[in-house]
Amino acid sequence: AEHDQPITPSGPPELAAAGVDAEAMRRRLVSEIDHARAAREGLEQQGPVVAEIRAQLAATEAVVPGLRMAGSLQPAEGVLAGDFWTIEALPDGRAAMIVCDVSGHGPYAGVTALRVKNILTVVLAAGFSPDAALSRAALSFRDEDARFATVAVAVVDPVTGGGQYANAGHHPPMLL
Repeated sequence: AEHDQPITPSGPPELAAAGVDAEAMRRRLVSEIDHARAAREGLEQQGPVVAEIRAQLAATEAVVPGLRMAGSLQPAEGVLAGDFWTIEALPDGRAAMIVCDVSGHGPYAGVTALRVKNILTVVLAAGFSPDAALSRAALSFRDEDARFATVAVAVVDPVTGGGQYANAGHHPPMLL
């Protein structure tokens, strides 16, 4: 770009010195403009990513005969947090209900929550117990120094009325 080309001051010494100062100021302004442009482009590119992460974390209200579930989630800050709740229909007719809160806010917490959600739903769908699912999800935090999650998982069989429940530090959900 033309604005990257330095301007070489010339003329009498006092004008050349003023030109050097003006060029230094111009270079700082060009750098600020370039950084602002890059930041704006980054936001434009991240906006759809953040929206997709939020959509993926939105509650899945699977239809499971014999069960009704409802809930609401409002992030404490911004549009994306590390919180989610979901109900998933399992292949054997049972339902898995998950409530999770990953520490922090913003895209990194959202990506971590999405990773936890995916691990839990896949492991539960494979027939593992809530305890085993939480153990496997905990493995995804082994390299995390500054992040943690609290999770409650219940698997309910609407035919028998029985179920299994495990809690990893989350406030106990209410069952009515």
